[in-house]
Amino acid sequence: MGQTKYTLAPLAGVPGKIFDFAALQSGDIVSFVAGTTIPFGVMCELNASGVLQPVQDINANWPPTGASSGTSLAGVSVWDPEGVMQDYLGSAPTIPPTGGGSSTKGYPKGFRIPVLRRGRVWMAYDGQGTPTRIGSVNVWHSSDGTNPQGVITFTATSATAGAEVSTAPSSFESFNPDGTQAFSSQDQFGNNVSAIVVSVNLPGFGS
Repeated sequence: MGQTKYTLAPLAGVPGKIFDFAALQSGDIVSFVAGTTIPFGVMCELNASGVLQPVQDINANWPPTGASSGTSLAGVSVWDPEGVMQDYLGSAPTIPPTGGGSSTKGYPKGFRIPVLRRGRVWMAYDGQGTPTRIGSVNVWHSSDGTNPQGVITFTATSATAGAEVSTAPSSFESFNPDGTQAFSSQDQFGNNVSAIVVSVNLPGFGS
C-alpha cells in the first residue's frame, strides 16, 4: 500500500543543521579555525588575523567586507555535536534522574570548523518579531558580547553600542514560504533553542 500520510512541514531543526543536504555542491561548506567559542548556526566573519568569530562589527563597519572593517563575511557555523564531544560540559547525575546531561557552548577556540557558504541552513534565531516568508533578515552583531552575535532577529535595527542589530547582507534571506520554517524546540542536550531556515549565497571555494 502506498504512503497515505505525510507532513506538510519539515521536522523542527536546531541551529546549524543543514536544511537540504541534497542541494549542496563542492565548495558550499568550507572550514576555518575558530578564534573564539563559536555557537552552532550563527553568522560568522573572519577577523583581521584570519580566524573565525561570530559577527561583531561595530555599526559603522557593518557589513564585514574585508576592507574598512578589517573583517570579511565567512558564512554560517554548521551543527556537528559529535565534533566537539571532548569539550562537552558535564553535569552531576541526580537521583532520581532529571534528564540533565552534557551540553556544549559550541566549537572551542582553535578548532577547525565547518562553515556553510551556500545553501539553506537552520540559523540561531532569538524568537523576536514576525519572521518574513522569503526576504531580508536582521542580525545581532554586538560589538562587546553583551548581546547576541550572529543570531537572526526580526526586531528593529539598532546602533546602540553593545546592542547592534543590522539588516543582514543580501546574501542571507529567510526561507519560510509556508510560515513553518521557524521553530522553538529542544536540541540534543535538552536546551530550548529557536531556529529559522535561511538561504545563504556567498561565493564558494572550489567547484
